[in-house]
Amino acid sequence: RRVHGAMSVSHKYMMRQFVRYTWRYAWRFSLFYMILIGIPDLMSLYRGKISPIHNIICGSLLGALYKIRFPLPYILTSAALGGLMTTPAALLLTALSKVESVNIIRMQQHYKLESRWVLEATDKENQLMFEGFRKEMSDKSTHS
Repeated sequence: RRVHGAMSVSHKYMMRQFVRYTWRYAWRFSLFYMILIGIPDLMSLYRGKISPIHNIICGSLLGALYKIRFPLPYILTSAALGGLMTTPAALLLTALSKVESVNIIRMQQHYKLESRWVLEATDKENQLMFEGFRKEMSDKSTHS
């Protein structure tokens, strides 16, 4: 019975700590992930080509953000290490994108088609709302 009680207390403590630290660090993880994925894609779309330097710059930025509360030499060292550690993955990702023949034109077309679809859907909704409003107004004017 005592063993079960001690296990229950330790289990509750571990669950409480897990939830606490998950809540505390989840936003940091999501920010890092957004930077790691979003910035190289945006740079590639803007420049019109896929290059490993985009991922290396992103790794350097993440390294600098990791030590943002420290003095400048620590930030610069961390940025350099982030760039160095990102280099193999950047080269691998660039090679894989060339093997799979991912090109910027396709990416741009995909994003344009997606945004055009959203705009068309919004325009149709607005048109239907306007027609409904116009019909209501004409009904009110005929009844008056």
